[in-house]
Amino acid sequence: MSQIMSTSVSVSELRENILQVFSTHLSNRNMEVMKEKVQMLHRSFFYLELCPEKSDCFVVEQQRLQGALRLAHNHVRLLLTLMEMLFEEICCCRQDLQSFLLQTEKALVDSDVISAALTTLTQLHQHLEDFNTRDTRNLGPLDLDQQLLPGSGQLHVPQLCATLYYKLPVVFDCLKSYAKSTSVYLVWSLHGGMCQDPNQLYEVQFKILHPCMGEQGQCEQFAIMGHSCTLDNLTPDRFYQFSVKHLSTPNLVFSAWMDTLTMKTVS
Repeated sequence: MSQIMSTSVSVSELRENILQVFSTHLSNRNMEVMKEKVQMLHRSFFYLELCPEKSDCFVVEQQRLQGALRLAHNHVRLLLTLMEMLFEEICCCRQDLQSFLLQTEKALVDSDVISAALTTLTQLHQHLEDFNTRDTRNLGPLDLDQQLLPGSGQLHVPQLCATLYYKLPVVFDCLKSYAKSTSVYLVWSLHGGMCQDPNQLYEVQFKILHPCMGEQGQCEQFAIMGHSCTLDNLTPDRFYQFSVKHLSTPNLVFSAWMDTLTMKTVS
């Protein structure tokens, strides 16, 4: 077995470093947390916030605003793709380092194998740093390549700061939600049980599944303030599908998911 590389790092030292990474950053629990983080971002609601110095003095030109919203939408999609790619790269590095550990147990390593493992370990740390630094509640300013205020070429206008931010996805609390004969009580919360604004508006939708002759099967929706509601005048002994999400606003730039819950009313 080759013991020493040109970098003066022994196989035993490298193995110890890798095992330390596996017990921390690459533990099964941390890998699951990173996987859930990617999923959470895909389910989140992303918004564009314009912050002029004096927002009440100027009106943003709608056509240009739509262009900014499209730019923000593309920015979010790129961010989500990047987070997916980073997680995949972390998984690949983890697999390669696992193979290296198995090779060291069988004394099947040489200088090339050790060099490759060192490179993988360096790449892993960079991927982990990129993954963690890009997951922030405030995504920071968005660099817009066009003016949003009409006539801004001839006028002195305040600087507009366009900022992207996101809200955590909304999920039903299945333990607290329940159905009666002609009504249901629905409870929801933010992902991970995070504290939520009691004045936040949510959109609740529901529809009857497999409607019988004469029953309405179309979806109905309501705007609800808070994190619970009761829906009345339902039909007994029927399956209903319920959905909940943040209420859409004009500055929403990306949302691709809403939580659903199926319950049967009591006969």
